[in-house]
Amino acid sequence: MTYEEQAQAWIRSSPFVKVTIGRFTLKFKFKADQDWDWVWDLTEPDNFEDTPEDTYFYKTILRDLAANRHDMDFIDVLLKEMQEKPFNQGETV
Repeated sequence: MTYEEQAQAWIRSSPFVKVTIGRFTLKFKFKADQDWDWVWDLTEPDNFEDTPEDTYFYKTILRDLAANRHDMDFIDVLLKEMQEKPFNQGETV
């Protein structure tokens, strides 16, 4: 196996996680961003924007989170925060 093949295999095996909030599942994958920093890249599902879940996730959970997406422990901190502040349908923020 060439080093290029090894690097590609390593990138494909990077961690990913699905986080459910209300009716939606957010997908995070640990990868290099455009500045070659490591980041938990977020893929939002279709129709997520401007929903109560979107507002709650960005304005209640991420706003006060003690980690950012460049931290390796971001997902652990995010899941703990979501457990402490679970989303309830129709919640106002």
